[in-house]
Amino acid sequence: MNVIEILEDFQQKNYAGQYKDIVDAGERLWSVLAAERGTAEVTECCRLVFYSCTQLRDFARAEAWRARVLSSACLSGTLNSVVALLIPLAFAAHGKGNTAAGVQVLEEMRVLMERLCITEEGYQGRDMLWELYFEKMGFFLCAQGRFREAVTSYENAEKYEKEGTPRWYKVRFGGLLARFLQDSAGVVGNDVKRETALLLARLKNEPELKHEFVRKCTEHNVRYMNGKEKDWMPYEVL
Repeated sequence: MNVIEILEDFQQKNYAGQYKDIVDAGERLWSVLAAERGTAEVTECCRLVFYSCTQLRDFARAEAWRARVLSSACLSGTLNSVVALLIPLAFAAHGKGNTAAGVQVLEEMRVLMERLCITEEGYQGRDMLWELYFEKMGFFLCAQGRFREAVTSYENAEKYEKEGTPRWYKVRFGGLLARFLQDSAGVVGNDVKRETALLLARLKNEPELKHEFVRKCTEHNVRYMNGKEKDWMPYEVL
């Protein structure tokens, strides 16, 4: 496989949530990637392996791939991949009980994207980065109980994703959960319960998406919305 083929394969596996396959392939194909270190494609491959390591909670191996992202990004000038590395730092702060610091990290991500002009149509990775920013911010706002702001953030994230993709489902369900948390006792909460159940049924009828994590989270949250679980489950690996 050449680097372009490796990147396309990693992107497909990432959409399907096949993180272990990405990490295994990254380790196996590192000699191929290393030979072309310093290109945008290799930088993005390394970022996807790094992200997959964090999803698998393989933090030791993640650090090696983080270094590879940084070295390749510096050589290629693909700073968008460096921007994405801030996301795990936000979750690290949250994991240590400082959600406010996580929000501050994401705000630095936003500032970087604006200063680097990652707002212009056609900028490589623009849609992905802004979608990630708004989605992750939506989670952090929910964690802080700022549900109205979280709803807006998820709505903004959804604008950057095509309907029906695994990422779209993840963002959409996150937004529905935020809406329910915003008004769980009112009419909106009842509407959200119905919409969530219908969307879950639709997801189950698309087994080719292979997004077990989102399905399991949603099944839990449907039970939560109906008073059968004590707490809601975030659409994030914490």
